[in-house]
Amino acid sequence: LEEFNESTRKAEESNKLRNEFIMNMSHQLRTPMNTILGFSETIITSTDRNEQNVKDDAKNIMLAANNLNNLINSIIDISILRSKI
Repeated sequence: LEEFNESTRKAEESNKLRNEFIMNMSHQLRTPMNTILGFSETIITSTDRNEQNVKDDAKNIMLAANNLNNLINSIIDISILRSKI
């Protein structure tokens, strides 16, 4: 019975950590994605845009896309490592 209780506790802790990781990653992925979408929409819908404003927004889009790409690559790397365990 003691072994069963310990296994249950470990499983619950593992589940809690997994859920926290998923919540954190969801937030980390949404932030750059919202930046990409927001600045893209600004460029598309604005009529009073000078060239420098468009370039600044395009740089923000590129930075957010690179951040998102790095996060996705990290998730894939973690998945690969985890599958080898």
